[in-house]
Amino acid sequence: MDRDNEMISRALSAGFCAAKILPSGAVPIDFSFLRYCEENLCLQYDANYSCPPLCGTPKEMADRLLSYEKVLVVQSKWPIRGKLSYENYAGLKPKHNRWMLPLVESFRKDGIDGLMGGAGCCDLCDRCKRKDGLPCAHPELRFSCLSAYNINVKELAALCGMDYDWNEETLYLFGFYAFGRGPVCRRAKPSEYDALGELAGEIFSTEQGIPKELTPLAKERRPLWWVIEQDGNILGCVAAFEEDGRQHMGRFVILPEYRDRHLGSRLVRFAIDDLFSTGVTETFMEVRETTAHILKKLGAKETGDPFDLFGTPCLPMSLSRDDYCAAIAAEKKVL
Repeated sequence: MDRDNEMISRALSAGFCAAKILPSGAVPIDFSFLRYCEENLCLQYDANYSCPPLCGTPKEMADRLLSYEKVLVVQSKWPIRGKLSYENYAGLKPKHNRWMLPLVESFRKDGIDGLMGGAGCCDLCDRCKRKDGLPCAHPELRFSCLSAYNINVKELAALCGMDYDWNEETLYLFGFYAFGRGPVCRRAKPSEYDALGELAGEIFSTEQGIPKELTPLAKERRPLWWVIEQDGNILGCVAAFEEDGRQHMGRFVILPEYRDRHLGSRLVRFAIDDLFSTGVTETFMEVRETTAHILKKLGAKETGDPFDLFGTPCLPMSLSRDDYCAAIAAEKKVL
């Protein structure tokens, strides 16, 4: 039995009625869900170290989850009588978590490090130390609920083929365990530049009809490359370089089999952060619609009309460091 099936089997043996493993990038995250925590119906907002805003911003929580490769989603089923009240709903969450904790401990003992998401906030202590102004008593074991990760649980259940809606007889609760070393971004080494140029050239040639000889970046253009990788394997790359006396970004590719996992957004944001940290104050780019959507969220502006590049519509854009910083500040304010 492979590791994934073994983990599912353990979850079912622990008492959960259903379990499924998804890529972390498939977990439906909606930052607007923060408002439900802010309503503070559970009275834990700013009162429990595992809850917003103390646990981190929605962006930070999402990044934490996405730093892992896979997510084991578990579901528990509880009998109830009559109309569900908040009191008995809240009372069942600790029972769900008591099933999860030994399961997670067994994974970690076997070297499967990861991140737990529970049903309800961390309840390892009878009273969170936050309420008394003391440090967390169990920082290495503390867990946050799915709401703190801004997970749309209804969509998550649908993805897993699990029941979600409760009735007067049954209540379903959910949790997760994220595991596996996820993709990481880094600045590439100069010794990798030629290979990255070849990688980008191969994808551009195959998918967009751009001649491979147009992709390499000569040393005179002072290129910088960034990659997103996992277990030493390059999943995508992007470059910055000088062109016509201005700083440009381009050569942005994600391998086809790793798309639709939000890797492109992570890579572009990491590269822009790093580029502006070098003293660059503005960069220009010509991009396709999918990349333009990412860049606009980061403050980029259109600088002209779309044009045809080997049969593919491209949009000229620019991004200043000031606009980027303002976009990030506004994002944090909203989050």
